[in-house]
Amino acid sequence: MDSIDRLSEVFEQAAKIVEQCNIPDSMQATAFGKAVDMLIGSSQATSTLPLSGNLSPIPARFTGEVVSEILDNIASRLSLNLDVIEHVFVESDGIVSLIVPPDKFSSSKMSGTREIALLIVAAKQCSGLEDSWTSVDEIRKWCEEYKKYDAPNFARALKGMKQELMPPRNKGASREYRLSKPGLQEARQLIERLAGSGHH
Repeated sequence: MDSIDRLSEVFEQAAKIVEQCNIPDSMQATAFGKAVDMLIGSSQATSTLPLSGNLSPIPARFTGEVVSEILDNIASRLSLNLDVIEHVFVESDGIVSLIVPPDKFSSSKMSGTREIALLIVAAKQCSGLEDSWTSVDEIRKWCEEYKKYDAPNFARALKGMKQELMPPRNKGASREYRLSKPGLQEARQLIERLAGSGHH
């Protein structure tokens, strides 16, 4: 919301400048635009947002650039179309989340855990982020979110994924995972299946 707040502040300041200068009605729109340009130009040095004189598309463009970079990476590395990826994942501030309806996962907790692990690990691994390993806590969190978690099934599901998961980095509660080539292929097929009913 920072970008929206900043724009609101800029618009308010520009309106005050126009009002204080007693500019004729016929010139107010032009003056307002110039005031906005001036205010943005003076704040650009401290702003991390890609502000410019063309204001209307800024929030969408700012969000879109971040989203497209990470989700595009996932789509590209899994050889899938971006719109397929967007039926399964959403990204905010560099964090990828699942947006799959719960009823699309397998009803059994063990199979559901396996599917969630494939998706979460694939997303991190293909995102282009510097750290491409996924912690066991992150997988557990998403299993809890989708009500697929119970400790015995969770442990069994991950141990049973020896073909799909590479040997974990670290031990015990600090385990982190990446997918093998077969695992990435299975994740790709799962994403296609999950996106299927919403993808035309």
